[in-house]
Amino acid sequence: MWYRKLNWWKQEWFWLSGLVLVAVLLYASFSDGLPARYNSPDEAANAYFARQVTQGGRLGNYEILNDIAGTPIVHPRSTVIVKGVEAPSSFVIFPVLLGMIGRVFGEWLLPYITSLWAMVGILCFYWLWCDLFDRRVAFISTILLIFLPSFWYYHARGFYHNAIFFDLLLVAVWLMWKALHKGEWWRYLLTGLAFGLAISVRTSEIFW
Repeated sequence: MWYRKLNWWKQEWFWLSGLVLVAVLLYASFSDGLPARYNSPDEAANAYFARQVTQGGRLGNYEILNDIAGTPIVHPRSTVIVKGVEAPSSFVIFPVLLGMIGRVFGEWLLPYITSLWAMVGILCFYWLWCDLFDRRVAFISTILLIFLPSFWYYHARGFYHNAIFFDLLLVAVWLMWKALHKGEWWRYLLTGLAFGLAISVRTSEIFW
């Protein structure tokens, strides 16, 4: 069969993916059955709007307190009032992205999507390093990244946008490297899409 010729078990990326998946499952087991807790207002807002999208609702919430105040000043951080409706501010696409995935696979998956994206970022990091150096350097560098505490600190926060932005940026850089060397138009298109998606997840990075 064709899949036997791939020899997945002999490929370093296969074992790296397995190692990341084990780490994700380990992190997921820590929070299994516990109530949702968020460490920042950004996380709380992203979680709220992502669940709204998953449940088929609109990306907004009418805040009656603004009627009492007579002016649209009542809204949590990471939100903005648009025509009386409370909406996400600088991370619009992130809750939409999570919400659409949640609608397909179920709301239970929402807290773990960011951790699973770590696999995408790590594989692109490995493939980029393979092109820049060699497979040995790429493998050792990727193992060091997998065991980097700060990498998992952000990926373990399911509704925090920084981690997915970093992963999408790695995807864009790897695709750009391939596009510059292959010269195929569709690679440039994918690079632009990946970079655009990264910026849309965290638009404030444009100014950084």
